[in-house]
Amino acid sequence: MRKAPIIELSVRQHEALVRLVRQPTTEQRVAARARLILAAAKGRRNKDIAARLGLEPDTVCKWRGRWARAQEQLAAAEEDAQPSALSRCIVDLLVDAPRSGRPVGRFLKADRS
Repeated sequence: MRKAPIIELSVRQHEALVRLVRQPTTEQRVAARARLILAAAKGRRNKDIAARLGLEPDTVCKWRGRWARAQEQLAAAEEDAQPSALSRCIVDLLVDAPRSGRPVGRFLKADRS
């Protein structure tokens, strides 16, 4: 069995994640992933986080791993002079990247005929 990476948050990262969770305009998938990272930072196990948030354990493992691998990126965003840089970095990290085979844009009516 793999050991889940330990998630440690800076004060600014924690504050940015809490803001995302509380903002009514945050996409639900981003808010759920922010809750997941906050729970992981409290030392909870993937299985417990999954049960608490109604997610699959594999999903928790995936996002916890992505957060752990993005530490350099997050640290660089914290050093940026613009206060919004860290928030943008966190949202970009918590949004799914486009996958192959998935349409990137919207189809035009002419494309459907």
